[in-house]
Amino acid sequence: MAQLSIFTDSNLPEAHEHQIRSFIRLHWHDEYQYNLDGPLVPHERHPTHIVMAERHALFSHARVIWVPFEHGGQTWRLYCLGDVFTYPAFRQRGFGATVTAAATGRIRDDADADIAILFCDPDNADFYARHGWVAAPNLHATKGFGEDRDAQEGLPMLLLLSERAQRLRPDQSGQTWELPGYGW
Repeated sequence: MAQLSIFTDSNLPEAHEHQIRSFIRLHWHDEYQYNLDGPLVPHERHPTHIVMAERHALFSHARVIWVPFEHGGQTWRLYCLGDVFTYPAFRQRGFGATVTAAATGRIRDDADADIAILFCDPDNADFYARHGWVAAPNLHATKGFGEDRDAQEGLPMLLLLSERAQRLRPDQSGQTWELPGYGW
């Protein structure tokens, strides 16, 4: 029977880690092609993996990270929900909703959290909206470092968690957020 579990990188079962890498490699991108043994996510991003699995078989996954984020002369605690997937054979059983709800709950439970962001295909916006995420189609985001910045793909969706973050109104102003690094 499938069971919900939460792991950090340090206690993520090796079998789950391999299945997460494989899904990402097959369906989105192959960021691991140059470093096969590197971490799924750099440790300084405080990764948490929420999974539905039965023993060694991974059915569904969501990844949560947080980083300090400099924007508008302030530092924010920015969370990101990403790498949300369910293997095709296990879809339509509520596993994706379960990991998304648990991941969103973990973000909301952090009293120091200011903002959370995810990027999705517009066709998936309603799924995330059911978990409280709000589409921000006018928000522009870049990823990378310095001169080596690229536009972040996907529809941005947000949770404005702190009182000060709720005053940001990022979608109304067409702001650009320069997200630190990659893996958003």
